[in-house]
Amino acid sequence: MIVYFLMYTLLLCTTGIVGQTGTTIAQKNKRSAIYAATLVALVVALRHPSMGIDLGYGRYYGYLVSFQEISRYSWRKLIAMSGWQNYEWGYIVFNKLVGCISTEYQSLLIACAVASIAPIGVMIWKNSKDPLLAIIVYLGLPCALVPFSALRQGIAVGICCLSIPLIRKNKLVEFVLLVAFATLFHYSAVCFIIAYPIYHIKLSKHLRILSIPALAVIFVARYPLFVIGSKILKKSAAIEQTNAVTLLIVFALIYTFCALFVHDETDGGFLNIYYIACVAQCFAGLYSIAMRVGYYFMPSLVIALPNIIKNMKKFDNRKISRLCVMTAFVAYGLYMLYSSGKGWAMTYPYHFFWE
Repeated sequence: MIVYFLMYTLLLCTTGIVGQTGTTIAQKNKRSAIYAATLVALVVALRHPSMGIDLGYGRYYGYLVSFQEISRYSWRKLIAMSGWQNYEWGYIVFNKLVGCISTEYQSLLIACAVASIAPIGVMIWKNSKDPLLAIIVYLGLPCALVPFSALRQGIAVGICCLSIPLIRKNKLVEFVLLVAFATLFHYSAVCFIIAYPIYHIKLSKHLRILSIPALAVIFVARYPLFVIGSKILKKSAAIEQTNAVTLLIVFALIYTFCALFVHDETDGGFLNIYYIACVAQCFAGLYSIAMRVGYYFMPSLVIALPNIIKNMKKFDNRKISRLCVMTAFVAYGLYMLYSSGKGWAMTYPYHFFWE
């Protein structure tokens, strides 16, 4: 855990110092966001290829072996093969382009880390009023584990994060095209299309409060809703009974806090998108794919929560809330990195690629 402790220490102690080198607030936020995202990307990029179950290190299948095999084929042969396994074409082309530079495993991991995390930094730079708290919130969300193992989806989530400014500017065509581009890396990104209308829904304070118990209703009714949804989509998905209730409670508490203090319409739009992640989490205990859908909507909290705290009118409330949220997300982020050691992300123990 030393690497993760060091990462958090550098983020907490030096991000603000880097930001102060800017002359305007925009410059300060930009430099802080780029610096923080770079630190996180380095940790992901420099890890040993054995970290991440989908990478398949030491096995005859997985992202690492596929990368080297795709790199060996010519463009003509790849096209003639009509794809590679179940990979989307965007990811296949991405592998081929990286392979033209180097076929070493680490080349793929570095490229995927940049493609997955750089968009998070851009999203924070463009939208956040508190870049340090924003990156800390990101590290405390399950979607932060995705770049360790689910390489295709990690890139797709990153591309969807880049589409958020387009939602704010009402650029529907450009937004749809960017989400379509994300589906070329993971088809599940198509679900993010609903973020556009969801963002623009204006909720009154009363409706926002009512949306909190609505989560409890959805959770209680999750079985029949799941069955109905499966029939509508004509999917014979089996109920898996995974353990996701604790995370749902955490998500609901965070949403409740934000709903009570949100005042700005822009923050409300980000909170609307995060609400979809909460709804998805209601079904994560039945169907693990629901959690994977939620990954696309979780990053909106990275903007919503810090901005809501920043917009609090009373200084004492801002100071206490920021300290509590910072502490809670640092603690949970470290816990998540530790507890995922034996899970799909394999984040602990951490090893550098040269070890």
